[in-house]
Amino acid sequence: MNPVKRALDASDDYAKQSTWMDFALIKTCLCALGVMIGIGLPKESRKPAFGVAAVAYAVTYVAIMAKFLPMLKEHMEQG
Repeated sequence: MNPVKRALDASDDYAKQSTWMDFALIKTCLCALGVMIGIGLPKESRKPAFGVAAVAYAVTYVAIMAKFLPMLKEHMEQG
């Protein structure tokens, strides 16, 4: 098995064993990294970087909600 496949398998195992708190910590860490990168950008690069970040946010948000909302609906109907 190649190293990339092993790393992805380890990531899947980590995700299966994680709680919402673990994911909140990861998101906070990544957000802080994004802020640090944003602060370090030259002024003329900030607008294009914002555009790329906004598109990435929109695409990933839609993908996440497309998976989460049906699960939420199912849980709400059960309770």
